[in-house]
Formats: sequence, C-alpha cells, structure tokens
Amino acid sequence: MIKLKILYNCLAATRLVSKGQHKQLNIKDSLSLKFHLAFCKCCQSFQADLDFVKENLMEMDEHGEKYFLNEAYKKELQKIVLTEINK
Repeated sequence: MIKLKILYNCLAATRLVSKGQHKQLNIKDSLSLKFHLAFCKCCQSFQADLDFVKENLMEMDEHGEKYFLNEAYKKELQKIVLTEINK
C-alpha cells in the first residue's frame, strides 16, 4: 500500500513537472509539487533532467535543428522507466 501511494505521488509529481514546463501551474498544484520535491530525490532528479533536455532542445531549435523521438523508441523508454520504478 505504501509503495503504491509513493508511486502515485511520484507519477503525479512528474506529470506536474512536465506540465509546469509548458504552462504555469495553479497554486494547489504548485504547492503540492514543491512539497513533494522537498522530500523526493528521484523527482528532483527528474525535474533537473527535464530542465536539461528542455534547455538543449531550445538551443538546438535556435540553430534550426529539429529532433523528434519515434513512437517505438518512446514506448521502449516508457517500459524502461516503469521497470525501474517498480523495482
């Protein structure tokens, strides 16, 4: 039960981190995310990684380069992430 709750919280937090990359979060979501990030090193790492990717993609875009992941590779990455989360 505890692992499931932690997993749910991390999934919710990563969704909020991703959502926050594209638009401003409402106060409730923002506070929930800040509280979760204060205690969860994994989600802090996810946020840092996402920031790194976003910065690099923006830099590539400034140079006229475009990069897209194909759907098969996205599904493969999702499987890897879920396997690691469920360990």
